[in-house]
Amino acid sequence: MNIRINNSYFANYTPYKLTFKGEDKEWNEFTGIEPEGEFVRDYIRRKGCTAPKESIYAYGWRLSEYDLNKLISYLMQKPIPVNNKILNDMGIWHLGQIEERSYRGAMVEHDWQVGQLEKAKIKRVIDLREYDQSLCDLCQKYGLEYYSISFKDSEPAFKTEEDIIKETLTLCTAKRLSPKETNDEIEQAVKTWYKNSREYIDNFTDFIKKKKKQNVYIGCSCGAVRTNTALFFDYLFNPYMSHAKYIHGDEEIQKVKILIKNLYINLTEKDKLKMGWDKKFDEQFLEVLSAQ
Repeated sequence: MNIRINNSYFANYTPYKLTFKGEDKEWNEFTGIEPEGEFVRDYIRRKGCTAPKESIYAYGWRLSEYDLNKLISYLMQKPIPVNNKILNDMGIWHLGQIEERSYRGAMVEHDWQVGQLEKAKIKRVIDLREYDQSLCDLCQKYGLEYYSISFKDSEPAFKTEEDIIKETLTLCTAKRLSPKETNDEIEQAVKTWYKNSREYIDNFTDFIKKKKKQNVYIGCSCGAVRTNTALFFDYLFNPYMSHAKYIHGDEEIQKVKILIKNLYINLTEKDKLKMGWDKKFDEQFLEVLSAQ
């Protein structure tokens, strides 16, 4: 089915006037569509659509007939099916289909395995172990995207500023530091935590964006525990998620829920927009989390 848009439909349409200035990276995050974000961004800059927006969730713009049709054409592209027979014949531990075109399992390591992923029409690999340069090189060889992220309890974004202050204060008290020394230690600890936390959150929001694209293979060493945890995060933070939460047991869920709540507290509005959240999704997040 082909859909065409004619500007005559918008003759009486008064768009939001949008104010947004920033670097290319910020514009890409704002438009939220790749690769279409580039032409949308350039159109907005070229035409100078300016005026206030109500909030990060209430914005809009007016595109040309050409740009509208280009955007619709991109959104209506047929999905690329994954050949699950090729994957099943690889003998991967804990292999499972998590969405229509995405799979989970033990992480691949060898040239032939990455080659088989490419033949099966997998487009991106998400590695839940430590970053693996050799695997990254293999993925590049076969034209696959490689991405690595950790969900260890020790990740800085899984703590809050209040946690850091309490921990540092306890250490300073044990060392019998003076009030000035204690304040200096706390200030430095918070600065370090904030920097490391922001780096992790940037990585995490990229993870959510990549999961949206489908044709993903995600896994850890065995494709079990850490993979379950990552998919639980995806289950809660990804507004386009369609798979099950893949984590069971009250004790394990309660442990992970603490990490998730702290991560949520550390998110900025820009982080939420980057992941595709709207106002309703944001408002209901903690309620959905508590119901798990």
